[in-house]
Amino acid sequence: MLEIYPISYVSLKNDVRGLESKYQSIWDEIVNRGGEITPNKSLFLQVGYNEIAGEELDRILGYRGIAQANKPIGLPCEFDAFSWARSTGSETLLFPLSGLYSHFREVAPVIFNEFGTYGSMDAYVDFKGDEMTSVEYLVAGSLECIAFCNRNRFGLALHW
Repeated sequence: MLEIYPISYVSLKNDVRGLESKYQSIWDEIVNRGGEITPNKSLFLQVGYNEIAGEELDRILGYRGIAQANKPIGLPCEFDAFSWARSTGSETLLFPLSGLYSHFREVAPVIFNEFGTYGSMDAYVDFKGDEMTSVEYLVAGSLECIAFCNRNRFGLALHW
């Protein structure tokens, strides 16, 4: 199961503790920004592994190696994506949300434009109805989460 959800900066501080020693500007962004409200549960996405073929999932989430990363987290600030080894030995991929947003525009332009026309996941679901595919759900739902994270200064976590 793939889950995509907003994560508050308060919670995020624990996930990236130790980052400050090597990436001070990103650490400052995390420590000094908002994101303390509880995210809206409707912004969480869940997609079963059997719902989207591996190649297609790799293409859709191919930005900076997200599909292969152990713990990817997008942030609403600008920087070059990088993998960071935590003190526990696990790696976290940090990437700018703007990069994932642009990636969706390139790899799924029809979905990107349709979602932009309708402006919200609810309106897009109403438009697509029972014909909505898992890829459309993943891309449109991710765009909705990115917009929420940008507005509210949250990180975007992907959990496999």
